[in-house]
Amino acid sequence: MKKNSRITVRLPEALRSELEEVCKLTGLDEPTVIRACLEAFVDVVKKEKEIRLPLAIISRAQLQQLEHLK
Repeated sequence: MKKNSRITVRLPEALRSELEEVCKLTGLDEPTVIRACLEAFVDVVKKEKEIRLPLAIISRAQLQQLEHLK
């Protein structure tokens, strides 16, 4: 995919506000956050060959806690 390929997505105002807050907290811009989320999503689907919605994203700390329970 070319770097300049674009996809237009409509967001509910509440989600857009949440995205803006995330960007403020992380110091990242919206395209970077959205691109990272999509890359993670695509990686999981390619690996698992399926996806179940709703999708949940967990932090590294939460993942480590889950791994300790195994």
